[in-house]
Amino acid sequence: MRFVYLLFTLILFSCELTKEIDYETLGYTPKIIINGFISNENGVNVMVKSTVSPSELNASDYLASATVYLYEGDNLLAELVETDSSKYELAENIQLKSNVAYHLKVEAEGYETAISADQYLLTKVAIDTVYVANDTINWAKYIYVDFYDKLKEYNYYALDLQYYSNGVKESSPNYFIPMNAFNDEGYTSALIRSYYKINGSQFDSVKIYLYTIPKVFYDFVESFFDYEMNYGDYDSEFIFTVTTNITNGYGVFSSYEVDTCLYINKTDDEE
Repeated sequence: MRFVYLLFTLILFSCELTKEIDYETLGYTPKIIINGFISNENGVNVMVKSTVSPSELNASDYLASATVYLYEGDNLLAELVETDSSKYELAENIQLKSNVAYHLKVEAEGYETAISADQYLLTKVAIDTVYVANDTINWAKYIYVDFYDKLKEYNYYALDLQYYSNGVKESSPNYFIPMNAFNDEGYTSALIRSYYKINGSQFDSVKIYLYTIPKVFYDFVESFFDYEMNYGDYDSEFIFTVTTNITNGYGVFSSYEVDTCLYINKTDDEE
C-alpha cells in the first residue's frame, strides 16, 4: 500500500495581499504538485513543486525543470513565467475571458504530465455591511459581514481578517485559505451573514477579505481538515484522503475573486 503524507500551507493570491503556497509532500512515487489560482482581477498565479521520498526527508521539493502552460479551452494560451522559486505567473498583457474554461498543464523531466480540471472565472460577491456587536455575557466582541448573493445554486465563500495597530500589521490572514470557508446552504434569502470573534480594542482597524470560491476549492480545504484531524489517530479505522482536481499529481487549480473592506475599530470610550 502506498503511503502519502500531505502537509499543505496554502496561501491565496490577491491584488493587495500576496499569499504564498508552500508544500512539503511525501510519497514513494514522484508526482508534480500544483497549486494554482485564477482570478479576473489578479490573473494566474501558480506554485509548482515535487513530492519527496520518505527515505529522503531532507531532499528539496523544488522542481527545476517544470514548464507550466495555461490553456483556454483546448487552445494553448500562454506559457507561464517563473517569477520566483517555484512561482509562476501569467504575463500582465494577457486578458482572461468570462465563460471560458481554463486549465493548467505542467511538464517536467522524469514526471508524468500533470493536468488540472477546468476552471471558469467567478463573479465577485461584494461586501455590503460590516458592523461589530458586543457579547456582554461572555465579554467578547464579534465582527459581522453581510453580503448579498442572488445566484440560485449553492455558492461558496471564505472570510479572512488582517489586523492593524497604528498602521502596522498585527496579524496576517490565516495560513490555510480559507480557514472560515462556508456555503449558503440553509439560507432562505439572498442576504448572507458571516462573523468572526475579534480581540476587543487591541487593534485600531481591521481589513476584511471576502473570497468568492468554487466548490472544488471548498471541498479541497474541507477534506484536508478532515485528513489533518484524522492523520496519526491510531484508533481510527481509516485515513481521510485529500481531494484534488489534478490528474497525475496533487494539489488544486481554483478560480476565486476577493472583495475587501476596511473597518475602523472604536474603543469603548468612543462608542
